[in-house]
Amino acid sequence: MFDFKIYHILLCFGLLLSACKKRESDAAVRSCTNDFGLNDQSAQHPKDAVYTNLIDELTTAGIPGVSLMIEDAQGIWYKSSGYADLENKTAMQPCHLGKIASVTKLFTAVMIYKLVDAGKISLDDPVSNYIDQSLVSKLKNVDKASIRNLLAHSSGIYDVVFDPEFILYTFNNLDKEKSYEKLLGFAFGKNEAFEFNTQRKYNQTLNHVLLAMIINKVTGQDQSIMLRDDIFKPLQMKNSFIRPQEDLPWDKIAKGYFDYRKEGVLQDLTALFTGDGRGFTGIYSNVNDLRLFTNALYRSKTLISENSLATMQEIPSFDTTLACAGGCRAMQIKVGGNTYTWYGHPGGEVNYAAGAFYCPEKNATITFNVNYGVAFTELGAYTDAYYTFRKKLFEVVCE
Repeated sequence: MFDFKIYHILLCFGLLLSACKKRESDAAVRSCTNDFGLNDQSAQHPKDAVYTNLIDELTTAGIPGVSLMIEDAQGIWYKSSGYADLENKTAMQPCHLGKIASVTKLFTAVMIYKLVDAGKISLDDPVSNYIDQSLVSKLKNVDKASIRNLLAHSSGIYDVVFDPEFILYTFNNLDKEKSYEKLLGFAFGKNEAFEFNTQRKYNQTLNHVLLAMIINKVTGQDQSIMLRDDIFKPLQMKNSFIRPQEDLPWDKIAKGYFDYRKEGVLQDLTALFTGDGRGFTGIYSNVNDLRLFTNALYRSKTLISENSLATMQEIPSFDTTLACAGGCRAMQIKVGGNTYTWYGHPGGEVNYAAGAFYCPEKNATITFNVNYGVAFTELGAYTDAYYTFRKKLFEVVCE
């Protein structure tokens, strides 16, 4: 059980040490243009009032800003509410970028399946085939795990996200990137999260760090190159970037905030590096680019093979809510006596939240960016409002 009192102490100490340092991410956020190549008919959408009220409720509750895009049988609807930059009162717009947090994991999984489709790897390959033995020997369960186990979150490998050493280092070095090896190092000598392959329990960090390292080994270059060449460019995702491997247009990125004291006082944590660019986080994008990606994966099914997509979407019977499938997350909800399945991935860090989902029964796509951290459900004055918003969102689209 994570001790949130310790977390508070570590977080406050780190923020005090780093509060006065000037960074590129301190640039004021400018207004942008929603040049998505779409005929904006959001106001004519039959659920315009419902969707608008949903995002306005979120910002009225205290969340700084939110952008939402929905594609369903009635067309494409998109709007924003609140602010991208509180200090400069810059209104949030759908064209503003946000850090998509763990939605990055879905992109990493797609790259793995692309390598499978190309015959370069197998899902049942041992992870140890691709990772230096000096690292494998220091990480429990890595010697037993296959690539499939990493994707399905059944490896039991230690999750460093709540590790006190990881937290203290991260907040003492807000804008300092971590290498793949540095991230793994926080798990050296630590007990496994659970016995190998006995359950599927979501791992926020090292499963996908290792997947990214496998991509690096197989392609001979950092996975960020494959990400841009095989996903961003072909899908015309012109407003998507990965940090730290690429320069970011900070004046187009909504600032990320968090209320770590749960007092309604928002701290600007835009600069925060958790494990950016190492497989489990680091992509910055807007809601339209996320829609392009989600549609290519689930709607037009052009990103990976039919077999790979079926494997990605396998839902274990013992999971019912946001289940850990073969590289994506999946959730089933009941509305009006009908069951709807949503495939995709949510994302939540200490400064941002996001989501990208598709429902085949409704042929509907949802993407959203929120510039407020929701990683720790017991912290933050507005965290509950976010999860209420997310639950209502899936329901109203299915109604």
